[in-house]
Amino acid sequence: MAGTAVNPAARVDERLSFAKIHEALPIEELDLVAIQRDSFQWLLNEGLGEVFDEISPIEDSQA
Repeated sequence: MAGTAVNPAARVDERLSFAKIHEALPIEELDLVAIQRDSFQWLLNEGLGEVFDEISPIEDSQA
């Protein structure tokens, strides 16, 4: 086993490309902008309120 050391840097130039696989994800059907917009609206309408509710009221730990 002394001569079977594996060098992780030895295979740096071997890369896999999935660019030509069109079945992997139907990107045409996804509206990525709408997903981001909806996520941001949720953050503004509910998400920030939930976080503020969790930390409010801020109490002094020294008291």
